[in-house]
Amino acid sequence: MKPHVMQCLVSLAPGGAESLALTILEKADAHGSVCGLARGTGALIPAIEAQGLPWHVLASNTPRRVPVWKALAGVLRRERVDVAHVQAGYLLSFVLPAALLAGVRVVYTEHAKHSLEQQPMLRRMVRLCVPFLHAVTCVSENLKSFMVERVGISDRRIEVIPNGVDLGRFTHEEGGSEAHGLLPESWRGQDLTVFGNVARFSEAKDHPGLLRAFDKVRRRHPGARLLLVGDGETRPSIESLISELGLGKFVWLTGMRRDVPALLGLMDVFVLSSMREGMPISVLEAMAAGLPVLTTDVGGIGEVVQDGVTAKVVAPLDVPALAGGLEWMVENAAARAEMAARGKALVHGQYGHERMVARYFKLYADAGRRP
Repeated sequence: MKPHVMQCLVSLAPGGAESLALTILEKADAHGSVCGLARGTGALIPAIEAQGLPWHVLASNTPRRVPVWKALAGVLRRERVDVAHVQAGYLLSFVLPAALLAGVRVVYTEHAKHSLEQQPMLRRMVRLCVPFLHAVTCVSENLKSFMVERVGISDRRIEVIPNGVDLGRFTHEEGGSEAHGLLPESWRGQDLTVFGNVARFSEAKDHPGLLRAFDKVRRRHPGARLLLVGDGETRPSIESLISELGLGKFVWLTGMRRDVPALLGLMDVFVLSSMREGMPISVLEAMAAGLPVLTTDVGGIGEVVQDGVTAKVVAPLDVPALAGGLEWMVENAAARAEMAARGKALVHGQYGHERMVARYFKLYADAGRRP
């Protein structure tokens, strides 16, 4: 019998770590469950329930740790969890004590370095937790180097498991009728170039930089459009900037959507404007769908794509460079199509979810079941 794995997340809201956790449970047909450690964010709950998975939400956003430890230890015991998979270093301070109380093994995966980079106390806490963990993984070699050099974890303790995508969901076909209904009639002409971005509306994704770069290009290429998929805390400021720049007719916000493959089918070019990332799943999904990709050089992106070959890569927080990349995509349709084909072949050859899932489940199997 497979071990019961509980995926421990910051919240039950869409994001890269959350997508990875649900993919692991779904594709491995695992006996598992999901726990969000912060209240108030539950947009993923329908997807979790569709997989038939039990889910829990605990109020970790409190200065009192002991009640959270006791509550989580109780959940781990009742669900008969064998392995708790922690999807962010911050969560170790909540999950590890509870797991030790409940006799549960812990696997820790880090997705990005920003929080660790900014918080010395968090680095120290993670370092102190490592001897009590069954396994430590991260999503890129770039992140592993940081974990070794700045956090102080032995390189022998860290396994790099790159993110993977469900390739069957991402074929570059025209979006479904429901997705098409999102767009205004004026976006359905033959001479348009629709740029698209799928990301949480947060400071890290640098939507303002993308909007300012797009504004520069739109003035020279009136057929340019920008489709922004997602939601989050910075959406009000983004809406204000769209109004300030007079982009209301050229930028469309879909809000939170679960039909990402259909939405990718409405795009001509995918753009990632982030100032920081780990290993962005959104880029892998866009490439799997056959879209040309313009991305900032963040996190482990350089381990996946080659500039000018499988994607166009520019520096983060460089609006002129991002605008230049957007303009190149508009003006070089044939070259971007060739780039997209090479990117699709790369992802389909190396970044399918099967390899990723198999490696995580080897870690779970090695951890074994509770006595």
